[in-house]
Amino acid sequence: MKTSYAFGILVSVVAISAAGCDDGIPTYPVTGTVTDAGGTPIENAAVTFTHATSSEASAVGLTDASGVYTLNTKEKTGAQAGSYKVTIAKYEGGDSYDESGEEAAPAADPYDITNEYPENYDEQKEADRAAREQSKNSLPQRYSNPETSGLSADVTEGENTIDFQLEK
Repeated sequence: MKTSYAFGILVSVVAISAAGCDDGIPTYPVTGTVTDAGGTPIENAAVTFTHATSSEASAVGLTDASGVYTLNTKEKTGAQAGSYKVTIAKYEGGDSYDESGEEAAPAADPYDITNEYPENYDEQKEADRAAREQSKNSLPQRYSNPETSGLSADVTEGENTIDFQLEK
């Protein structure tokens, strides 16, 4: 009898916790294909839908070898209904693996506090700069900014297929 009572409480707690994770706003499936001007699929491109009124509603996806992406919003599949600005970027380089596939050794020990930095040295700024230099967007830069991409989309209830063909 105690076991079934404890099991009932456990099931109730899990159900309440799961219900608390859902914000109650439905998402709808969004998929599509990203191609270049010649119609060739673009692989490993990050597709980001930025909601016009809520940054919480932004959705992202990554293209596969066929250029196909599927959006996700937080832990949910799809995107909320609404209007979006769209960005697409494909970053190459900057990974932490060498050519053999083995994890590369760091350039310096990040825990070595014996290094002395010049006055006004901003470690975060330098780390950001280094990351930008190592990882380059191979698509036209305008597509990586929601204000300059010229790409937009409307997500509606039901299934959504939204394709993008990028010009040079």
